[in-house]
Amino acid sequence: MDECSETSYLSTHCWDNIKLQWITSWASVIKRKSDTRRCRLANEVKANFLIRFTKKLKITLEAM
Repeated sequence: MDECSETSYLSTHCWDNIKLQWITSWASVIKRKSDTRRCRLANEVKANFLIRFTKKLKITLEAM
C-alpha cells in the first residue's frame, strides 16, 4: 500500500488493495484454522491491521 498516499487513500485502487489484503488474510486464517496458536496470532494481526486502517482513514477524513 505504498502508493496509497494520504490524498489518494480513498481511491478505488487503494480500496482494491485493502480488499485484496483482507481476503488474503482471511484465506490464510481459514487454511490454518485447526492450529489455535496460529489462529490467535492471525486474529492479532487482523486487529492490528484494523486499528492502523481506522487511524489512517480518520487522518484522511480530517484532512478533507
